[in-house]
Amino acid sequence: MFCRALEPGDAALLAKTAKGWFPEGTAVLLGQFLALRALEIARVRWDGFDAEFEWCTLRGAKGGEMATLPVHSVLAEELRDRQTAWVWMFAGSRGRAHVTPTTIGIWVSDVAEPDGMRISGPSSSPWETIFHAAKLTEATSQ
Repeated sequence: MFCRALEPGDAALLAKTAKGWFPEGTAVLLGQFLALRALEIARVRWDGFDAEFEWCTLRGAKGGEMATLPVHSVLAEELRDRQTAWVWMFAGSRGRAHVTPTTIGIWVSDVAEPDGMRISGPSSSPWETIFHAAKLTEATSQ
C-alpha cells in the first residue's frame, strides 16, 4: 500500500510519525495513501471528501483530469477530527488560497527528519522521492 520509493519499514515508520501531526503529517499521509504530488497535496480541498471520508475527488488531478480515489482507513481516521469550514485543507498566507508545493516539501522533510530519513531526490522537488514512484492503482488499492 505504501510508495515503492521507500522500504516498507521506512514507509510504516513515516506514517506512524505523521499521524496526529497537523498539517505536516497530514500532508505526508495524503502523499502516501493517495499517491499525490506536492502541488496536488497543496490544493486538497475539504469539499473533495465525502461525509464519511471514504472517497476523495480531486479537481485538476494528474493530467488535468478529475479523479475520485478511495481513502485508506488510516488517512480517513486522521482527517475526521481535523475538518474545518475553510475550503482548503492547508490554507495559505499572504493572499494565497492554499500553501505552495515548497511548503509541502518542507513539511515532508520535517516529518521524515526525526526518524533519521533524509528526503532527497531529483530537481527542485526532493520530497517527491517518497511519492513519485507510487502508481495510482497500487497506492489506492485496499
